[in-house]
Amino acid sequence: MSQHATLADFWFIFMTVVMWLYIITDGFDLGAGILSLFEREDTTKGLMSYAIEPVWHANQTWLVILGGVIFGAFPHVYAAIFPGLYIPAVLLLAFLIARGVAIEYRPEAENKPLFSLLFGVGSLGAAITQGVLLAAVLQGMPIKDGVFTGGAFDWCTPFAFILAAALCAVYAMLGAVYMIMKTTDALREHFIRRAKICAMVSAVAVAAVIVWAGSGQGLERFAKSWFVNGFSFSTWFMPVALSFIMFFQALRRKTYSMAYCWACGVVLFTMAAFGGALHPYIVPPDLTVAQAAAADESLRVMLYVIGPVFPIILIYSIYQYVVFRGPAEPEGH
Repeated sequence: MSQHATLADFWFIFMTVVMWLYIITDGFDLGAGILSLFEREDTTKGLMSYAIEPVWHANQTWLVILGGVIFGAFPHVYAAIFPGLYIPAVLLLAFLIARGVAIEYRPEAENKPLFSLLFGVGSLGAAITQGVLLAAVLQGMPIKDGVFTGGAFDWCTPFAFILAAALCAVYAMLGAVYMIMKTTDALREHFIRRAKICAMVSAVAVAAVIVWAGSGQGLERFAKSWFVNGFSFSTWFMPVALSFIMFFQALRRKTYSMAYCWACGVVLFTMAAFGGALHPYIVPPDLTVAQAAAADESLRVMLYVIGPVFPIILIYSIYQYVVFRGPAEPEGH
């Protein structure tokens, strides 16, 4: 393997790790927002917004880093795919802005129900568009000589919406567990029930994504990798099933932090299965990781810059959870 390929693979793995960190952190923020749409009492919706208010800014840092890594390490990905993804990308930004406005302005607003609705709709819309963007890359995009040659709505496929639904369900599961840890008594029991429902929906939705991809419905690469090229299907997905089982066990034993960890495991093992099958491509069927990567000098400079900063951000992120641990106090306004 050449030095360029090694550096490119490192940044591909690092990009995947950052994506996982984003999903398991801002995922519970978005999940809380999604769940708020199913709550009747506006005070409960307010508590859900209040519970994530101290941490949501830092959680979105991982999305910023992810964008920076893609732009710096894989500039050809930016150039090739975004002309075909402007619609969902712009919608994602709009929904994230709406969610942020709702969180920040709701406490002082006179019309709190309106901002509660904006909090929920912004979260749901962001989750859906993220799923659509991810699906567009996984299912492949027509690229010739580094230029996108498809249409403006190529991303609009059944797989995109199946994956978007699965991502919404997983986010809701993460959000429910986070709210369990931020509440007490009857409200905690309420979110325990929510977490069980979300986990069951997530299991079905993730299974649907796996079955659709594995059946080769426009995603032949995954079917080939999982069933033909010696990769054992059970090796990839038994850990996913086990994570779901252990999630329910953790809820039953009232070890809620472990339930959150097992929910993170669901995301980790699913991403590993798809990432392993996707490699060496970053945007199938034509753009490989090595082809999309920047020059070696740029990859090394990024390593020198991000290398010292990454652990600092990680430590700070952990520190904020320690500082703001424990149940959230009900909002007093």
